[in-house]
Amino acid sequence: MDYQREKTEVSADVDKIELNHLQDVKLIKDRIIDTEVEVRKVKSHVEKQNAEIAKEETAHTAKMSEW
Repeated sequence: MDYQREKTEVSADVDKIELNHLQDVKLIKDRIIDTEVEVRKVKSHVEKQNAEIAKEETAHTAKMSEW
């Protein structure tokens, strides 16, 4: 077997594996980013809901005090 030819084939195989690995890393990174964005959206929504609940509780307590 020709050493240079084998070396070229092995190098091509390694490059292919590396490319697949980089694609997998990119896919995982994108999923992490999407998940983080969703977490922040949900967290913001929960904070708004908690503020609304606190506001309604204050209004309810004020009305109960009036009675």
